[in-house]
Amino acid sequence: MGDRLGAEEVAVYRWLALRRQFDLSRMAAELALDEATVTRAVDALLQVGLLQRHTEDDQVMRAVDPHLAAAVATAPLGRRAASRPVSR
Repeated sequence: MGDRLGAEEVAVYRWLALRRQFDLSRMAAELALDEATVTRAVDALLQVGLLQRHTEDDQVMRAVDPHLAAAVATAPLGRRAASRPVSR
């Protein structure tokens, strides 16, 4: 996936943002994708923090605000930069 989302990831993200209920076969049919592609897209979105599974039900997912996901992903870099001495 690299540093960009593909069309499949964007489509899956939007679908789950609207429905919140993970339904692999329905999602694949409505998005005209095969189930393996949908599964890979969900896994990629979970990995980068744009989706979160419900703690008690794996079939419920929440789409995370992209700005929040970016802030969480870059927070360690900010902390590292803040802890380094300023060179003059």
